Amino acid sequence: SLHNLSIMADLNIMKGDNVESYRANDVIPQVRCNNTEHRLKDAYKDGIPYKCPYCYHDTAVDVSDDGIMNLICTNPHCSGRLLKKFTAFVAKNAMDIRGLSEKTIDRFIDVGYLEKYSDVYTLSTHSDQIALIPGFGEKSVKQIMNAIEDSKNTSLDRLLVAISIEGVGSQTAKDISEEFNNDVKEFTEFIKSGQL
Repeated sequence: SLHNLSIMADLNIMKGDNVESYRANDVIPQVRCNNTEHRLKDAYKDGIPYKCPYCYHDTAVDVSDDGIMNLICTNPHCSGRLLKKFTAFVAKNAMDIRGLSEKTIDRFIDVGYLEKYSDVYTLSTHSDQIALIPGFGEKSVKQIMNAIEDSKNTSLDRLLVAISIEGVGSQTAKDISEEFNNDVKEFTEFIKSGQL
């Protein structure tokens, strides 16, 4: 649970504290409470990284409308942010593109193949070069390209989840999708019309 900045703040946790944890959902360790009494208010702030581990730009705390704190990199071109964006895009509950693991996506970002969502659908133009990357071959490249092709036949709600709109989870995506009869074309025409 300590990946969540709001939980760290609620428990006022810093390095060296004595905490109680328990096993949640059969696997995930959760911190129940902080047994260390701090004289320092906001002691948890000492544990916040002020530089992004990917690009070394400054980080910032972003507070969402519902009061949840998120630590973000301030660099809009950060490879770590891109990695998170594309990992969410290809996930099983989103575009479901098998073969595009986080490690593979990271490699494709490094070589400049992935910068925006539409780049996923032009990866086939790099098939020959991808097959030369260690760990790839013609067979694995073909499987990835087939999975990308299959992902084009998806539902509106999965597409909405894939593009990571803040505040739009699975249920909200389904609600929006129902409003537009699960028709991607109807939805895009509405967006283009500027009626938002």
